[in-house]
Amino acid sequence: KSPIRTGADHLAACIAEMQKHNVVKGVVSGGDGDRLQAAIDWHDRDPDRFVAGAGIRGSDDTPLPPIEVLRKAFADGRLKVLGEVTSQ
Repeated sequence: KSPIRTGADHLAACIAEMQKHNVVKGVVSGGDGDRLQAAIDWHDRDPDRFVAGAGIRGSDDTPLPPIEVLRKAFADGRLKVLGEVTSQ
């Protein structure tokens, strides 16, 4: 049974594993709810370790964000990577 119950638990576990294996940088995307904000929150927690990205599925449970939101996040420097685009 996993000890990870919350997003904060997940973040802490990821940081611990990254430290354990000497991983110095990671691209993050996803999360529950506002997926773009989740990636930005991870970056804000540890900006030297995490690069915020937009993983876009476009499924019923994860709708595509408005293009204006993506453009603004990239223009503002809040997002740096666009990947995992599976909108087909």
